[in-house]
Amino acid sequence: MSPYSMLSALSQQSDNKKILVRVGRIWEAVNRKNNTLLHTNVILLDEKDDHILAIVRNNQRDAFLPMLKENEVYSISNLKLVPGPKLYRSVDRDLSVNFFYKTKIEEHQDTGSIPRYKFELQPFHRVKDLVGDTKCLIDVIGMVMSYGQLEKRSHDAQKMDVVLIDTSYRVVIRIEDGTGSTTLTLFNKEAEQIIGAPLNTLLKEIEKEKLAEIPPALKNLIGKKCAFQIKITPYNIEKGCEEYTVTRVSEFTLPPITNDAADSSEGSNKKQRTA
Repeated sequence: MSPYSMLSALSQQSDNKKILVRVGRIWEAVNRKNNTLLHTNVILLDEKDDHILAIVRNNQRDAFLPMLKENEVYSISNLKLVPGPKLYRSVDRDLSVNFFYKTKIEEHQDTGSIPRYKFELQPFHRVKDLVGDTKCLIDVIGMVMSYGQLEKRSHDAQKMDVVLIDTSYRVVIRIEDGTGSTTLTLFNKEAEQIIGAPLNTLLKEIEKEKLAEIPPALKNLIGKKCAFQIKITPYNIEKGCEEYTVTRVSEFTLPPITNDAADSSEGSNKKQRTA
């Protein structure tokens, strides 16, 4: 049995629990009215892809922050679970982690079993429905199309307008060669390159026509020969996960036969027949 508890199993009676986590993000919470530091936020992730907010109070900074670095893995014991923030939560969870004088933090070997990032992503069409909802901060993913100038606001706050478009697409394919088969995942640019059509246009056509069959653009992938450059992570190796992310793709095509090459081939055949 593992000596570590999963984050989902923690409760306010979990003072004696021990967790194995990766530090995802660290940032300071600042009071914009007087520019004073409130506390430091730390996102912790476990191997079940769960996450929780840890709050380091100002009087604990010197004791704990030098031990914590983003993307590193730690064993943490003797922690406290307390009610989390009620507003502007970075993690939608009622409890958060607090450290106290008995808390012990130790570096741990990174086996790749714990994800590096965790976000509570919202689709673009839902963002407008969340305007005025102050319970949680909103996570989105998109492509930056343009951005404005950095503007100064009241209380020394700064603001920049950024325009995003929703281009988050994922295509999973099964490939094989003479030695075996495996699964690859393509995102955005690589997916559009192999399909040969903009994915947002393809999806709109499917939705508009209510197609019952696979569109020809996707059917044409079957039998296509390509060369793939893939990313192999420790998670693929440790967990035996064969779904690899494609970082580059190029179609494999035979060079066209020119007239000169055809004539040369025909002449060679004639010589062989003559011989």
